[in-house]
Amino acid sequence: MFGQKVRRLLFSAVFCILAAGFVCSCSVLGPQRSPSRGEAAVGQDNNSGSSSSGGGNGTGNTTNSNSYGYALLYDLVKDEKNVSKLRFIKRERPELKSLLQEIARVNHEACSRIEAFAKTNAAVDIRNQGLPIVEVQVREAIGKFKENAILHSKDKDLEVQLLLSQNEALTYGSHLAGVIGAGETDATRKQFLQQLATTLSGLQQKVFALLLKNYS
Repeated sequence: MFGQKVRRLLFSAVFCILAAGFVCSCSVLGPQRSPSRGEAAVGQDNNSGSSSSGGGNGTGNTTNSNSYGYALLYDLVKDEKNVSKLRFIKRERPELKSLLQEIARVNHEACSRIEAFAKTNAAVDIRNQGLPIVEVQVREAIGKFKENAILHSKDKDLEVQLLLSQNEALTYGSHLAGVIGAGETDATRKQFLQQLATTLSGLQQKVFALLLKNYS
């Protein structure tokens, strides 16, 4: 009896840790921190510069708006690559487990590619999202709401929460990659972003189809 209680407490603790990171990505959140004053100032000044640089000017340099986009995309795929770890705590149906593993694999590969871009090009700054403080606070609030919903769900309700969260994250990720790609002047990065946008969109369609099949 005591051993079973200890195992339940251990599983609950581990689940809380994984879910906390997972729901951040599902809520399309950035890092759970407030930007420094310098970063906040940069983020607040983006509007004046993004309109002139967002479309790509053929100079071969990544614009500020694209750099912020890479930071947002990196934070998303970094969290999404861990989504399949929920299988260590919760038992999903085989088709859901397989889909979560596919999502994790795609995001793991994307995470590695973006890290490689950042190492070879100083203009790709994956640490600075350029977000104003109020946006960071809103994302934190959404993250807490999502975390509470997932941690208090089980069985069918848990699966629905996971799929809805994945639908949001994949929709955001596919469009974000597409927008960054449209303003990218480097051919290699542009091709990667366009392919990622297509792949994430395809995964989102699989998630939506699974929702319709099992929970409509």
